[in-house]
Amino acid sequence: MVSKPLDIGKKTFKTKETAEDYIRGIIDSAKSRGELPQEITDEEEISVLKALLDWHDQNQEKVGSGIEYFFADYSAAHPDPDAEYIPKAGQVEILIKRTDQSEMDISALNLVKDYGIAPAAIHKKRVKQALREIIDPQRRNLRDKAVMEGKVKDNDGAKTVTSFEQAKVVYRNPRWADLTEGFASEVGGWDAIELSEGKQTIQKGKRLKNAAVKDQWIDYWTKNTHPEVLPK
Repeated sequence: MVSKPLDIGKKTFKTKETAEDYIRGIIDSAKSRGELPQEITDEEEISVLKALLDWHDQNQEKVGSGIEYFFADYSAAHPDPDAEYIPKAGQVEILIKRTDQSEMDISALNLVKDYGIAPAAIHKKRVKQALREIIDPQRRNLRDKAVMEGKVKDNDGAKTVTSFEQAKVVYRNPRWADLTEGFASEVGGWDAIELSEGKQTIQKGKRLKNAAVKDQWIDYWTKNTHPEVLPK
């Protein structure tokens, strides 16, 4: 299947992969100009970044009071106490300085991945990611308990798996897709499940805005899932 060209701002890309490379190039260029933070001033680059934000389904929440300028800096220099995702040490990201002087990491590479996808599909993907992260402690507990009790055998069935990292939790009845679809239907559909962001960054993991819905999900997962722990 031939990929269609992608028009983002004033730039046309052959594929999303070339657009991702372009974003990495913006970061590399900023790093090469000297000590970070570095403002991004190239008009074409700014047009691409603005177009990516314009497509985002929560654009207003990201832009806030308005964009004063884009800049590149280490993520760790802009910590978010509420974020569930902590960037790797030394990771450089593209951020916006808002007109009210607050800052936001825009996760530009993720914006490229979502560009051109229907907002409803993006929202569903993010909700599923949030649901997965909420029950991750329970998933790990299931895996670790099965390994410690010697219930996980290797693929040949000859040896007992003794490392947590060599075991995985698999959803079969119901599958993960069916499990999450069932929960969404129970609470009124995907659109009824609202997400929130951290105060400063677009962190990798989104959170459910309503704590009651989070509790409903944990209860639903506990009652309806029958995961298996298998070797990787």
